[in-house]
Amino acid sequence: KIPPCISNWKNPKGYTIPLDKRLAADGRGLQETTVNDNFAKLSEALYIAERSARDEVESRMKMAKHLASKQKQKKEEELRKLAIQAKEERARAGPRDDATPAQDEETRRNERYELKRELQREKRLEAQKGKRDRERDVGEKIALG
Repeated sequence: KIPPCISNWKNPKGYTIPLDKRLAADGRGLQETTVNDNFAKLSEALYIAERSARDEVESRMKMAKHLASKQKQKKEEELRKLAIQAKEERARAGPRDDATPAQDEETRRNERYELKRELQREKRLEAQKGKRDRERDVGEKIALG
C-alpha cells in the first residue's frame, strides 16, 4: 500500500501526523546550510567601524570638556582682573565727600540692578544657543563639528 501524501498545508481527512513526518516531508533536513566567507569579513568590518566610531565620539567628548574647562578658566581670570581693577579704582577714588549716603545707596542699587539685568540677558542668550544646538539634526552637527 502507498502511504498518503503528507502536506503541511492540507490535511483534508484530519489525520494526526507526527512532527517528525511533517519535518521529513518538508525537505529542510535535506539541505545543508552554508555560511558565506564574506559574512565573516562583513561582521569584522562592522566591528572595526563601530569601535572607531566609539573612539571618535570619546575623543570628541574629551575635546569638548577640555574646551569648556579652558573657557571657564578664561572667564574666571577675566572676572578676577575686573575685581582687581574695581578695587584699584575704588582705592584711587577714595571716599566721596560730595555724595550723600542716600545717593550712594541709590547708585549701588542701580549698579546691582544693571548687573542683574546683564546676567539675566547672558543666561537667556546661553539658553537660546543651547536650544538651537539641541534642535540641530545630525548632519548639521557633523558639518559644524
